[in-house]
Amino acid sequence: MGKIYTKTGDKGTTSLVGGSRVVKHHAQVEAYGTIDELNSSIGITLAELAKNSSHQPYYQILCTVQEQLFSIGGMVATEVKLWNKEEVQKQLKNFVIFLEKKIDEISKELAPLTSFILPRGSMIIAFLHQNRTICRKTERKISLLLENNNDYFYVLQYFNRLADFFFIFVRLFHKIENVSESYWKSDK
Repeated sequence: MGKIYTKTGDKGTTSLVGGSRVVKHHAQVEAYGTIDELNSSIGITLAELAKNSSHQPYYQILCTVQEQLFSIGGMVATEVKLWNKEEVQKQLKNFVIFLEKKIDEISKELAPLTSFILPRGSMIIAFLHQNRTICRKTERKISLLLENNNDYFYVLQYFNRLADFFFIFVRLFHKIENVSESYWKSDK
């Protein structure tokens, strides 16, 4: 890969995959940067999961999500005109199917939700909530791209489903760790 520093970004621009130079606060750069932030946050969750061998199946699921995010980050970092749109849609649809399958499997193990839950419990639960909120931030960044280009529809759909996945994972870990869900009580 050569030197880690290139100095090409010293004046506030960066290159998209394809060669176009854009400002570092460009919506596309914000989006793939937030995907990277989410992936790093999942790394923290994985470090916590690795402490308990019984969490291995969940560790593997999150590793798969990390790999999906890396692929999607590459897509978002690429000029859309260079996408093989049919291949991108197929890959993203498969990623969504994977998440929906996991959500459905886990949901069968959980009691119905009767109230909003607060983000507290154990370290794993807190990290999963953090993953969920960064995922929602990513979704907001992608929605800005979707405003100008419908090609981001399936990317947005993935992040919408991934946030749901993290929420259901939170609820699963409340059950696994025998930590009661803390319900929000509205002031009436």
